[in-house]
Amino acid sequence: MLAQLAQIEADISEYNETVQALTTQVETLQTEVDDIIGGIVEIGTCGENIHYVLYENGKLLLHGTGETYDYEIGRSPFWEREDIRSLVIGEGITAIGTSVFERCYNMATVTFPSTLTTIKARAFFMYTQGGLTSLTIPPTITTIGEKAFVDQALTSIIMPATLTTLGTYIFDGSDTLTTARVECSEVPGFCFVWCSNLRNLTLSHNVTKIGSHWINYCNSLTQLTYEGSLDEWAAVVKGGNWDGRGGQVDGTLKKVICLDGYMQYDTETKEWTEVRE
Repeated sequence: MLAQLAQIEADISEYNETVQALTTQVETLQTEVDDIIGGIVEIGTCGENIHYVLYENGKLLLHGTGETYDYEIGRSPFWEREDIRSLVIGEGITAIGTSVFERCYNMATVTFPSTLTTIKARAFFMYTQGGLTSLTIPPTITTIGEKAFVDQALTSIIMPATLTTLGTYIFDGSDTLTTARVECSEVPGFCFVWCSNLRNLTLSHNVTKIGSHWINYCNSLTQLTYEGSLDEWAAVVKGGNWDGRGGQVDGTLKKVICLDGYMQYDTETKEWTEVRE
């Protein structure tokens, strides 16, 4: 009898532990649901098959399929909305249209779906510094339009190898940006112009073409790293003013570090010389 009572007590104890664990899971899930949902502020459409819901906590959720609408400047339902703090784009959405989230200064984070392939011009354009503090570009995205992320509050960015179609001025004016890595084959013109605090810039050996004026006014950038040989660097097609110098622009870039040496800029002769190691 005592043995049976002991077994019953053990079973009850195990049961109570299971109930407690399940209760904890339920409470955690409820917290997540409350965090996501909250009170609804606004419901609407921003694409032929795309709806949005904005919650009291500042989360904006887009769900549906296909592309969002393209908007003229100032015509998006999200134009200069101070109450949008984060954005979640649902699976099935393939493109973010022109100027959709322009001037959403308090939108600090964005979550992209695996179905997204295109971010069009000015999609996340800020007029003054603000917006996204972090950004991960997934490998499914192949196209980013001009001025898509102007004046964002980013500190670092990776441009993945899967990017194939890029507009100019993508990160123009993002003066909080300190670190950038480029893995795609072509860097568009004016890509990092006015990123005045950019100090750490790395180019993958995949890079074969650099657009004109891509690092103009990057006044903290004194060297960049290229993950290829000096010969491979020489073969990279470079647009006008590729080193941030020319006309009235006096760039600060003085060194390009390669696997087998480096390129050094001579301020007196105003020429780049090769140093092999």
